[in-house]
Amino acid sequence: VVAGVVLLAMVARRVGGRRAGIVAGVLAAIYPLLWINDGMLLSESLYLPLVALSLLAAYRFWQRPGWVDAGLLGGAIALAALTRAEALLLFAVLVIPLLWGMRELTLGRRALLAIVSWAVGALLILPWFAYNLSRFEEPVFMTSQTGAVLSAANCDTTFYGDFIGYRRVRVAC
Repeated sequence: VVAGVVLLAMVARRVGGRRAGIVAGVLAAIYPLLWINDGMLLSESLYLPLVALSLLAAYRFWQRPGWVDAGLLGGAIALAALTRAEALLLFAVLVIPLLWGMRELTLGRRALLAIVSWAVGALLILPWFAYNLSRFEEPVFMTSQTGAVLSAANCDTTFYGDFIGYRRVRVAC
């Protein structure tokens, strides 16, 4: 949790300056949903710092769009994805818009930087894919729960009614 709080503060400092970093660090340190997972031994304890690290890597890549920084971004996202599979979405919702905004680079160079980022991520995730494919009867790449998490958290019952903010336990909404 300490690493996550520090990295969140660093991201906020990068985005909004020194004061924003201090405020974000203090709020993150006292926010129970960030540290409660440590006692329950859940993956979120590691997920928080890895997503923050991915954001720091994205800012570094934005400032210095090179091969190494593209690889670092892909690696950080892959490590976050190995912790919680939902982080795979960052390859689409973070890398693509980031590269789209780099108008000073040619389209070809942006495409190559995307390929580098995705290739590094794939190399880090591939051993887990291979291991899962070899040990289960049905094909499982990262986890068998990603669809359940995304669908259960995005039902009408999550946003409307007496239980706003909760997720529906059944997979089908």
